[in-house]
Amino acid sequence: QVGDIVEGKVATLTDFGAFLNLGGVDGLLHNHDAFWDKDKKCKDHYKIGDVIKVKILKINKKDKKISLSAKHLVTSPTEEFAQKHKTDSVIQGKVVSIKDFGVFINADGIDVLIKNEDLNPLKKDEIKIGQEITCVVVAIEKSNNKVRASVHRLERKKEKEELQAFNTSDDKMTLGDILKEKL
Repeated sequence: QVGDIVEGKVATLTDFGAFLNLGGVDGLLHNHDAFWDKDKKCKDHYKIGDVIKVKILKINKKDKKISLSAKHLVTSPTEEFAQKHKTDSVIQGKVVSIKDFGVFINADGIDVLIKNEDLNPLKKDEIKIGQEITCVVVAIEKSNNKVRASVHRLERKKEKEELQAFNTSDDKMTLGDILKEKL
C-alpha cells in the first residue's frame, strides 16, 4: 500500500539505484529517493543482502513496478535548516561552488544559493572557494529542498537597523537646535 513503511533486502545494485526484495515482489529504490544528498548512490552505500527500511511511494500494478524511498523516513536537511533559521535571519557559510547564475555556500550542512544579483557589494570574480560569506536568508523552499540568501539584503538590513537605532537615540537634533547654534 502506498505510504506503508516496509523492510526490503537489497537484491541488485545498479548505477541508478537498488532493487529490493519485499517478500515476493521487487521494488526500486532510486538514488534520488535513497538520500537527500543528490551525489550519493545506492551502490556506494549498500551491499547485496542489506536490509533497508523504506516507504512505498508508488505502485504501478500494470507494469508491476514499486517505487521506494528511504530519504522520506528522515527529516530533510532543508527542514532541519528551517527549524534553526527563518527568512531574514543572518547566516554564514563557506563558498563551495561558483556557477554562471550565482554562488553556493554551505551553511549548517546544506548548500545555499546566492544569485548574482544578490552578491552586491561582493564581486563575483573576486570570490574564492572556501571563502566565508555572511548573508541573509531570503527564501526556504522545503518542497524543493532549496534555500536562497542575499548579501545585498544583509547590507540593506544593517542600514535599516542603524537608522532605527539613530532614530530611537536621545541624541536627536532638531532644526531648532541647529539654528540656535548658528545664532
